[in-house]
Order: sequence, then structure tokens, then C-alpha cells
Amino acid sequence: MIKNTTFAIALVIASTSFALAKDTLYIVNSGSTGGSYNAQLTAWMTDLNKYYDTKYVQAKGCSKAAAVIRKITSNENTQALSLYSSTWKHSNKDCQVLYPSDNKYLFSNQKAGIVFSKKDTKIDFLTDGAVIGINGSNDVYINKIASINNINFKTIRYENSKGVTLGVLNGEVDFGITNSSSRFWKAIDGLKGHYVLSADSVEGIPSIATIGGDPKPIYDKYIYFGNNSDELLSNMRKVFANDTSAIRKWQDNIRASITNLNQDDRSAYIQDFMKSFPIK
Repeated sequence: MIKNTTFAIALVIASTSFALAKDTLYIVNSGSTGGSYNAQLTAWMTDLNKYYDTKYVQAKGCSKAAAVIRKITSNENTQALSLYSSTWKHSNKDCQVLYPSDNKYLFSNQKAGIVFSKKDTKIDFLTDGAVIGINGSNDVYINKIASINNINFKTIRYENSKGVTLGVLNGEVDFGITNSSSRFWKAIDGLKGHYVLSADSVEGIPSIATIGGDPKPIYDKYIYFGNNSDELLSNMRKVFANDTSAIRKWQDNIRASITNLNQDDRSAYIQDFMKSFPIK
């Protein structure tokens, strides 16, 4: 009787363990370790662990991210979540692996970058010789603004928006320009916004268009590799609906950011994107 009872308990435990086993979801950070991609994907990793066995992989840039995703998805039973930026070079073949095409696209976050300085700065942004902290391709962007206004900027390059923000706070540069304003808003007590990279002003901060710059909205596109995109999207919406979730707190702390996570019709977006950036 004891042996039979022990066997029955063991069988129940084994069956329960099997029933509770979660699918693995790889979350691949295609950005830097200190950037906004890392922040939001880490938040998703924490929240989605309720539904999946989440595994986080750092893979900065298209080439590394594409290689990691190819390896992960070489097994047809695996799945991966990552991010694609609208600022990346569309001619890069590895970037094309990450294109948010019909069967990959989940949703987008639209955000507005910012030009900023320390709160107590004494000089105007359009000052000849002003030192600007940059990352990515923003040197090209601000050099165009300098040319229009007949001045010259000096630039110091940083790895990511975190580096630019710290460069401003530490007095290494006069101004910073970032495509993601999350770091700016988190340190708003010590910083001052001069121009937003959107077409309209944000909280009293004027558009970059007022000094000849082109509005530059950035789109972070969530992409998925696997066979259960509807299930993942549903779980992500459940998480986002919770005001106390890590990703909701992250999103709520970033002003000038809009998500279409809850938008049902994604087909129009995909068609427009693929027309603009066809795979060659």
C-alpha cells in the first residue's frame, strides 16, 4: 500500500511538472547594453517570464542579432523576440533579416529624440563651436542643421544615449542629441530640453523644425521569429494592461512616446514599410 501510494504521488508530481513546463522565448537585444533597447527588453523578459521560460541574449547590431536569431530558429520549435530600428541601414543584408515583414512584425513604438543640455547652461544651441555629444548617425543630422545656420559644431561620439546623457551631465559636452529621450526624462531635474526631433512641440519644448532641422520620428519595431505570434502578442497585451508591470512603468516614464501594441490591423503598416524599404 505504501509503495503504491508513493508511486501515485510521484506520478502526480511528474505529470504536474510536465503540465507546468513553459515554452522557451529568446529575447535578443539588438542594441547596446546601456541603451533603451536593453531597458525595454529587460522589462519584457521580467514580465513575460510568467508565460515563458525567457532567455536573454545580448547581440548588438544587425550582424550579431541576425546570426543569433538564425541559430535560435534553426530549430523549428524555438522562438525569438527582438527589435528593429527605423534608423538602421536598409541596404545591410543582415538588417534585412530583422525587417519587420508580414510574418515578423508585432507592433511599434514611435518616439521623439531630443537636443538637450544641463539645466544651467549659458550658451545657445546655435553657437559656433558648441560641443555636441552624439551617437549613431546624428553627426550627419546636426551637421546639416549647422550648415543651414552657417555655423560649425564640434562633436564627441558616445556608444549610446546613456553615454550622451552622462556626457552632458558630466560637462564633457555643451549639448547632447539622442534619438531616444528616455534618459533625458529620467534625469529631467538636472537637464533642459531645447528641441524635440518631432514635428510638434512636446511639453513646451519646440520642434527641431524651428531651426531648420527635419522632424525625425524614430520607430522601434518589435519583431518575432516563430510560430506563435498571436499568442505572444496576446500575452504582451495582458502584461502591458497591468499598470504595475515592468514594461508599463518603463513606457509611462517616457514622454513623447506612442505605442500601437493594442492596434489590431497591422497589415497597412507592413505594406507601407515594405514599399519604402523593399528587400533587394
